[in-house]
Amino acid sequence: MSESDNQDDFLRGFENIPSDKKLQSFSYIQLLAERHSTKRDSPRFHVITREINKHILNYQSKLNRKNIIIGALIGGVFGLSGVALGYFLK
Repeated sequence: MSESDNQDDFLRGFENIPSDKKLQSFSYIQLLAERHSTKRDSPRFHVITREINKHILNYQSKLNRKNIIIGALIGGVFGLSGVALGYFLK
């Protein structure tokens, strides 16, 4: 372990901040409950808020993945049809 890791562990213990692994295992509701029971603008509050934002981004990316793929396929089809049409009109 490096000195910065030791210092991070010390600060996590001092501020009662769960480890990253433990935070990642929490559900969205558990994270909200943890944040609600935490003093606003404390380091613990900001770490938990960051993890909540990660959960939200992960959820949103899963929702949008299908739409992005469909859009890419439609764009590809129209791109190829434009090339084919240009070839035949030449």
